[in-house]
Amino acid sequence: MRRFSPESLTRIGCALFEAAGCSEVDARTVAEHLVESSLFGHDSHGTLRLYEYIDQIEAGTFDAKGRPRVVRERGSTAILDGGGALGAVAGRLAVERAVALARAHGVATVTLRNCSHLGRIGAYPLALARQGLLAMALANARPLGRQLPPLCRIDCIMSPNPFHVHAPPPAGHPPPRATTQPAPPARPSTPSSRPTGRRCAGSPSWSVTSPSFPWCCRIASLGLRTAATTRTRTTPS
Repeated sequence: MRRFSPESLTRIGCALFEAAGCSEVDARTVAEHLVESSLFGHDSHGTLRLYEYIDQIEAGTFDAKGRPRVVRERGSTAILDGGGALGAVAGRLAVERAVALARAHGVATVTLRNCSHLGRIGAYPLALARQGLLAMALANARPLGRQLPPLCRIDCIMSPNPFHVHAPPPAGHPPPRATTQPAPPARPSTPSSRPTGRRCAGSPSWSVTSPSFPWCCRIASLGLRTAATTRTRTTPS
């Protein structure tokens, strides 16, 4: 199997996205996001998405020239509109505003709407943790993303809706993290593992076809309750 360095994959990604109409900065943002996802072992949101994103740009689903913007800021909160831009481009602005607001107010809440596929959601709280901030990110998906079964069922009617938390790292260590979603994956392997038959990261018990699936249901239920109890609600003064 031919191997590519992260640098060469990033160059290829940049060239592809620039040819599809992205600016040089936006092309690098998306390419680096996808390459880093593969390096983290999250291949389903890594470089295999290069051709998918290009196809979506050519189909008009993603806007290579879309510009995310701040719709409204009030105190420590901000609402952003992605303008149909590539998800990593809109996510970059969300991270920038979250950092600025958190530095100014000690806490920040940023919401983002109307953008394309955001990629690996864990990348965004990680970016904040690298700047010394405790961060969490939650995402939902349109009905197109019905890839997961609800608790104790095997038919796929739910979106992944991941929940990620990253904390600032101790000196010399990577940022601590926690990740959960409402249910186990509906497929026994990631798309990138199919050509080689390699199982997905972790354990085959992640699949709904596994005999261990009832235990996965209980773990998913615990994660869902944990996520629900950590949400807070603020009332404007």
